[in-house]
Amino acid sequence: MTNQQKLITLGAALHGRLWLRATARDLNVDYRQVQRWAKGEYEPPDQIIAELVEIAVKHQRMISGAITAASR
Repeated sequence: MTNQQKLITLGAALHGRLWLRATARDLNVDYRQVQRWAKGEYEPPDQIIAELVEIAVKHQRMISGAITAASR
């Protein structure tokens, strides 16, 4: 899987259909840069993908905790 594919997969999983702007906010980068990465104009750097994975893991933990709390 390329970094472009990882960006699209993680961004959409985290934020749904309108993931570009939300992902840009998460990464503290310009929306147009995320757009360029998604279109394949530039390959997202490994560090950006690592940050996005870290964000996804945090979201996963928060969701898991919420599910556990709501199931009690």
